[in-house]
This record gives sequence, structure tokens and C-alpha cells, in this order.
Amino acid sequence: MLSNCIIRNKFSVKKAYDSLRCSHPVLAVYKAIHRTTILPRHKIILMLAIQRKLATQDLLITRGITIVNRCYLCKAAAECADHLFFSCPYAAGLLTLLQQWIQIPSSITSLYSLLTLHSRGQGSKQPLISCGIGSLVYAVWAERNARAFRDQERSVQAVFSELKFTVTALLVCRGPENVLLDIDTIFIS
Repeated sequence: MLSNCIIRNKFSVKKAYDSLRCSHPVLAVYKAIHRTTILPRHKIILMLAIQRKLATQDLLITRGITIVNRCYLCKAAAECADHLFFSCPYAAGLLTLLQQWIQIPSSITSLYSLLTLHSRGQGSKQPLISCGIGSLVYAVWAERNARAFRDQERSVQAVFSELKFTVTALLVCRGPENVLLDIDTIFIS
């Protein structure tokens, strides 16, 4: 292996590093996450949601923590990543509002398929879609945590209004590539 790391009779640290690390193809979903229009905290929660590493109640139970597994948002089903994103009626309501606002197909109801759709390209709407999806996942998780730890509840409309403000502010403030967005698309009521 080390003999492959020699270039022009000199040892190359870069070649050695590249040969030691595993190289995996970058999935289109991860490309969608690493857009500049998504806030870093939204990226982190989105990445954890995709990898199913958010501390949902089903994951806590598998780690040996004894709790009653019940969704904090709908209070009906067991809480898991698949339920939160977007089988839960509360989260599905937020997703429906986002789909109407951004004008993406309403048949898409899973987080992975939303990100896959986005990664295929939507032209000038790409920053709006990636920022909207990132903000949506963050908003669902933040509302879940507010209900779980602070005993505070907000309506779907209140959370969506905040989400819409965040997305609009990010797209207006983030840079020259977002100036090309149709301003009417951003501010659709």
C-alpha cells in the first residue's frame, strides 16, 4: 500500500491519507443538505434526522431508558423518526403548508424523498426548497422538544409563520446567488 504513495521518488502524505480512508460515494441527499442557504443548526438536525440518530423515544428505549413511547406532537402514536417526519398529523400539516407555499408536489411525504427531489434540481427554486426543508425539520424537532421539556404548545399555523419568516430572511440575506430568486415566490402568502 505504501508503494502506491510514492510520486516522483517522494513519499506523498496526501496519497497515503487517501489510501487509508474509506471512500464512499456522496449521496445526493447529503449534497442537498450542504447548501449555503441552510442554517448550521438546521443542517445538524437534518443530518441527524436522515441518519435516524435524533433522540426520539424509540431510540431511547433501545438504549435502555424506560419511558412511555408516545409522540409529543399528536399524542397518539409511538414516536420514531419515520413518524415525526412526516407521518405525524402535526408534522404532516406543516409539510402540507410548506408544499403549498413552495409549490412542490404534495405526493411526497417522506424526508428522504423530499431531499431526493430537491437534489435532482429545481433551477432557481433550489435554495428555497433546501432552506424550506431544513427549516421544516428543525421546526418539527424544536416544537417536539418545547412540548417535551418546557410544556409549551404552539399551533401549526404559528410554527409555520415562524418557519416562513426564517426562510425568507435567510434567502434575502444570504448572498448573490439568492438574489436571482423571484421575490414573489418567496413572499407568497
